[in-house]
Amino acid sequence: MHEPYLLCLKCGERTTFARMLNNCPRCGHDLLDVRYDYAAIAREMPAQWAQRPFGLWRYRELLPLRNPANIVSMGEGGTPLVQSVNVGTMLGHDHIFIKDERQGPTGSFKDRQASLAISAMKEADVMEAVVASTGNDANPCSITAPCRSFTAAIALTNAGGEVVVLAGPSGVGKSTLSTALAISDSLCVSQATSGRPAPLTSCPPALMTLLPR
Repeated sequence: MHEPYLLCLKCGERTTFARMLNNCPRCGHDLLDVRYDYAAIAREMPAQWAQRPFGLWRYRELLPLRNPANIVSMGEGGTPLVQSVNVGTMLGHDHIFIKDERQGPTGSFKDRQASLAISAMKEADVMEAVVASTGNDANPCSITAPCRSFTAAIALTNAGGEVVVLAGPSGVGKSTLSTALAISDSLCVSQATSGRPAPLTSCPPALMTLLPR
């Protein structure tokens, strides 16, 4: 069993990754990076991975979720690499490949992050969250969320989660409005949504990291 730990990027404090943390327990800094024993995983896990379905959760030992029972998935990942002969010819390279994310469950390149985000929220017993998006994030979140009776208040989409169309004064962005909505309803708000860098404790970059308000 490979036990990851959380590393505070300010003071260097190490904390066992047993649950999600938004702040360093020592200094309060809000950027925590999850670290893995990559050498041990490289020695021991490839044989097991080869026996699993080809997708995002094939590599769950390298994802910040502690209990596989909390996985919420519609089959994300495993999209093909397609060789682009024409682009290769134009650039003078024979081996140009494009990752075709259109073949994910919703056709969005953020299908993976939605699966991990909802799974992480399930593990943290979070039942409501706000997502500010123009579509790439909102579509997979709004479709994945109902898979676990989860309420996702989605800005600017209409694909299954509870839809909240945010409108405000000119110059006020959807992130500002969705953050205000989350705070007013005592929901969770992404640090990225609130205009701050998303910490890596709960999920990889660009994932909805949760801040109880």
